[in-house]
Amino acid sequence: MSRLLIATNTLYQLASRLSGVASSFLLTLIITKSLGAYQFGQFVKIITFVGVFYTPLDFGINAVALKLFTKPNSNPSRIFSELLTTRLFLALLFLFLSLFITALLPGTATNGFTQTVKLGILILSFTLFAQAAVKSTNAVFQHHLSYQFTLATDLVQGVFVLASAYLAVSLNNILPIIVGYLLGGFAAAAIQLLFVSRFFTFSLTTPELKTIKKLLLPALPLGITLILSTLHLRTDLLVLSVFRPTVEVGVYGLSKKIFETILVIPTFFTNSLYPFLLRFKGSRLIYTSSLFMLLIALLATVAIFVSAPLLTRVKPEFAAGIGELRLLSLTLPLFFVTAPLMWHLIGLGKDKVLVPIYTLALIVNAAINLLFVPRFGALASIVGLAVSETSTLLLLLYFVSQSYGRKLLH
Repeated sequence: MSRLLIATNTLYQLASRLSGVASSFLLTLIITKSLGAYQFGQFVKIITFVGVFYTPLDFGINAVALKLFTKPNSNPSRIFSELLTTRLFLALLFLFLSLFITALLPGTATNGFTQTVKLGILILSFTLFAQAAVKSTNAVFQHHLSYQFTLATDLVQGVFVLASAYLAVSLNNILPIIVGYLLGGFAAAAIQLLFVSRFFTFSLTTPELKTIKKLLLPALPLGITLILSTLHLRTDLLVLSVFRPTVEVGVYGLSKKIFETILVIPTFFTNSLYPFLLRFKGSRLIYTSSLFMLLIALLATVAIFVSAPLLTRVKPEFAAGIGELRLLSLTLPLFFVTAPLMWHLIGLGKDKVLVPIYTLALIVNAAINLLFVPRFGALASIVGLAVSETSTLLLLLYFVSQSYGRKLLH
């Protein structure tokens, strides 16, 4: 029975992820084909900027909450109430931070962070509260192996966003889609909170430093790593948004969107692999899993090289993205192999070494982008991504090989 439950919930997770990828792909297709590279560039700026705050809102504290749920004589209602309150408090802080930074961002009437982009950021920043609720309820669903609830709300959110896309096309304006994200986010949050009430009652509590420390401190190494990794992946779009024309951001943004969609593969693989990494801590498993990921990445790279010219089918103005997409695909083997190596170190209890590794990656990537993007554009962004991820891979290989007396490298 337990095996059937695990298998069923794995399928629910896969279906949820696929529904999210499908709705995101359809939305991208609608915007790029109907509204063009300029408005898609505006959309990319809004989503990228606000998305940076979603990761620190996560911070890996669900893992801490799950441990508290499983303790003898635990009080799930109180734990969830504290988890939800803490996340909503963090969402409020990040909302103020987002709005403060937005006010300082440079922009003209057509490029940089325009008034339309800033208004979109203002609207979308309020989804931080919805994200706080959704991320907190996911801990309950994970604890009870009830992922069917997350699938249901993902579908609801997808409907809101896609419906708003058609309104955006009719008005020739990107902002209705942002409003759709806001409404869909709060609808998903309300539904998931309703589902949680089927397991136990809960209520908001007063934010206390003691509670916040209890949830955040154990998650600190992983949380900081997730933040650094997200900034590392978003640096290119953030810098391009400031220094390059919006159309160029839109063209590169489409290539990057396809690239990040493919990166779902190592994420889902490592989610399935992690329990085995905890159970079988040997060099053979990490070697074979990394080799498998490398082979999948090579196949994906070949597929992208062949299919990249299809970008012109979306709209001729995206032809410039063909070379960018092909260059991005060359970095896929780096990202596919670093994923299992990173989670292997976490499984070994060596997550603290990840902080300096990803700090270095972020510094290298940011330096290359800030120095060369103003002159060379997206090409410099791809070089920065490749160089920084190469340094990450080499350092991860070093620390993993140290764990086995260099057996892995041999």
